[in-house]
Amino acid sequence: ANTVAWPENTIGRYGIYGDSLTIDGDGSLNVSGGEAVSSYGIYAEGDVSINAGTVNAKGGDCEKDVDGSSYGIYAKGSVTISSGMVTASGGYLNTVSPLSSCGIYSDGSVTISGGVVEANGGDIYCDYGTVYEGRMESSGISASEVKITDGEVTASGGNFTGYLNPSAYGHTNYLYFCGINGRGIVDGVTISGGTVTANGGTFAAGTELSIIINSCGVSSESQVTISGGVVTANGSTISSGTS
Repeated sequence: ANTVAWPENTIGRYGIYGDSLTIDGDGSLNVSGGEAVSSYGIYAEGDVSINAGTVNAKGGDCEKDVDGSSYGIYAKGSVTISSGMVTASGGYLNTVSPLSSCGIYSDGSVTISGGVVEANGGDIYCDYGTVYEGRMESSGISASEVKITDGEVTASGGNFTGYLNPSAYGHTNYLYFCGINGRGIVDGVTISGGTVTANGGTFAAGTELSIIINSCGVSSESQVTISGGVVTANGSTISSGTS
């Protein structure tokens, strides 16, 4: 087994950082970012492709008086998983302005055509904090487009507790705690095969904010298309009060 981990208490840490990353072979890779403001198990400026092997990628925790984010796998391009066993988890956030803690996050697309994939958003706690620029997320898988054609996929959003104070930005705040979140306005989420279990996280907080909370198993800002496979999608509990 190969293990890569960064030390704790730093501004930004990457277990693996590169332009693009391809993982093949029958071995195993354990990779984690240390405790940091921004922590990534795997970070790619381009694409991440996993074709075989066992991969465990975890973002580190963040407990600081700042914003914070954590990702198991983060790609500015696409993430493609065709085989292997992949576990990706975001870390725990306890900050004044949490941003995002996701298992697998892509600015482009996430495509899963085989293998066993478990993706978990990290839990978030915020004590009288704010929603940075109107958005907070803890999803198992989050991308502009999510496509699943085969494999066994379990994706779970993290849980939120705490209190959110009025935002200085003066607009509606969007909070996502989803198993699978398709952020794109065109493609969304498409499932045509495999076995998919998607669980939304819980939200329990007091707030004075104008908020929209999404705690769905599968969510999309455009469309969700299911044409095959076995899909189980579970929403979760939302409780919000004001004081």
